[in-house]
Amino acid sequence: MKRSGLACGPAAQDEVEYAKINPFKQVPAIDDDGYVLAESGAILLYLAEKSGKLIPSDLKGRAQCIAG
Repeated sequence: MKRSGLACGPAAQDEVEYAKINPFKQVPAIDDDGYVLAESGAILLYLAEKSGKLIPSDLKGRAQCIAG
């Protein structure tokens, strides 16, 4: 995964490059080597699972984390 910023300002997410990541041009969105997610909850869960360090390994701990 490559981290890159988005220029903040009016219509920054309307840029052509960002539209390639998220056709709906909504923030947040990530592109992890072609796997695109554009929903904050899904992004957080994906990054936690991928790192293997940000989410508990036990069932109850995971459920509590996901429930918020």
